[in-house]
Amino acid sequence: MAKLECLPNELFLELFDYFDGTDLLHLFFGLNSRFNHLLYEQVQHYRFKFTSVSKRRFDTICQQHLPCIACRTTTLLLSNHDDTPEQIDFFLSYVPSWKSFTDLQSLSLAHVSSYQTLLEVVRRCSSLVNLNSLTLDSCVLESNQSDLQVMLDMIWSLAKLRFCQLGILLADEPWIFASTKVSLCLEQLLIYWKSFELNELNRVYECTPHLKHLSVLIAPSLKKCSLKSNFSTLVNLNMRLYERSNDLITEILQTTQNVRYLEMTLLNNLIDGHRWEQIIRTNLLNLTTFRLRMKDTLPKNDHLQERLNNLFYSFQSRFWIHERQWFIRCLTWDSTIHLYTLPRKVNYYERKLPDSRRSTSPHDDDDEFYNNITNIHDETFFDQSIPYPMHLSKIKHLRIKLPINKQFWSIVSSLKKLISLTIESYTDVFQWQVQTLLDRACHLQNLSIKQDASLPLQSSLFDCTNTSLNELDLGDLNYTFHENECIRLARSPLGSKCHILSIVVQERQNVVTLVRHMKNLQTLKVHLKDGSNDDSAVRWLRNNLSSTYVIIKSKDDATDYILIWM
Repeated sequence: MAKLECLPNELFLELFDYFDGTDLLHLFFGLNSRFNHLLYEQVQHYRFKFTSVSKRRFDTICQQHLPCIACRTTTLLLSNHDDTPEQIDFFLSYVPSWKSFTDLQSLSLAHVSSYQTLLEVVRRCSSLVNLNSLTLDSCVLESNQSDLQVMLDMIWSLAKLRFCQLGILLADEPWIFASTKVSLCLEQLLIYWKSFELNELNRVYECTPHLKHLSVLIAPSLKKCSLKSNFSTLVNLNMRLYERSNDLITEILQTTQNVRYLEMTLLNNLIDGHRWEQIIRTNLLNLTTFRLRMKDTLPKNDHLQERLNNLFYSFQSRFWIHERQWFIRCLTWDSTIHLYTLPRKVNYYERKLPDSRRSTSPHDDDDEFYNNITNIHDETFFDQSIPYPMHLSKIKHLRIKLPINKQFWSIVSSLKKLISLTIESYTDVFQWQVQTLLDRACHLQNLSIKQDASLPLQSSLFDCTNTSLNELDLGDLNYTFHENECIRLARSPLGSKCHILSIVVQERQNVVTLVRHMKNLQTLKVHLKDGSNDDSAVRWLRNNLSSTYVIIKSKDDATDYILIWM
């Protein structure tokens, strides 16, 4: 500490700029009066990402620190996800007025299920004089079209908003973009979970005349309407279409002549390179970057090889190879064709390697393809015969079944990038294989373990170790934990380190045992096997645990879990 004290304030302030505000205050506040002064008086910008914070630390920041540093907070990210249930509601109650957030520029909210909560947040945004970015993500609302229109009008009325991302779904009906307000400052608009008709696109441009970046899903138009607007201000366009609608694509791109970056995702549709070349030469003279992804499953006996040859050949013209140097990769699985531009990371959902792989890039060899696989979602992927050398070094998400095939160890050269691991068919006999994975995965965050339902609890689970683990998911383990097993888990290397735990226990008292013995636990997602996952169990747990904890039933009816944020 004495050596640390010798460093000048300027160096500390530069260092502090790399920290999220939550970690910064937790690590340095209270060490001495000098650090307290730096944090409260000298740090100019605070960014708070509250998505993985404990309730206790969240309360401390909101009630103790924010009143002193709200004017220097530039970014807020809040979430009602299962990891932090009702967080946004608590923030609204802790900070009743947002006028002190005079420098807040970016606000993100996720997993809001209450329209009234979301409306209150948007209403308070009007007092944020420098807000230029608003994200509402994964919000499923029990509301109606007229309510949503009120909220959209409030968003489009925000004086300095330049970026808006909306991921909103109405539980009972699709919603229609029908804002009545015009925003002269909004430039970037990204909308998910909604498909747009052409008349809605017209309305979007009428309400956002200075739009530069648009990301939307386009619906196959069932109504007789056309684009009346000319999207001349657009320079960045991301479109997703899930039906065969080539004329619709042409009609839209005819109105976007100034687009420089275009990203297209077509499912159930394949447009050949000659047609794309015609569209680009005719309508997109300013285009410099083109990202394309297409996929379609052909009927049986539909001359797959001939279709594939023609499609691939159409992307080998001078336009693609020499003029633009836009290269594509084409893959087939059974009767399904995938085509996408390079470079692109690969997520593996298929059970087997592609039946065929072609590329127009001279540098796209086997090493290039396999080195860009980041996700493997099928647990039997490594059980198939692999006839040529393959090296995977960038895996981030892995699902695998025990026993692990011997070839896995030579194929996966590194697990340093692995952050999520799911183990299927866990048994004591092969615990050593799991431990080898855990030893190599030095940045692992999430571990999910499943065993066969016919087996007793595999006790070697309590011996597994990993230094970086944050979340342990035993909810699908196919086993119900009793009192003694809960104590063993809490004292085990994995249990003592994890911050988030999903588990099935026999009765309510087991929940109290886990909470009291797992010192680092922030969130517990628990299912009671005795069937008492109801309001009475929630009341009992509230009476027997700290009053500062959030204890609620999961809003996801399919899970039947009780959530405890502490």
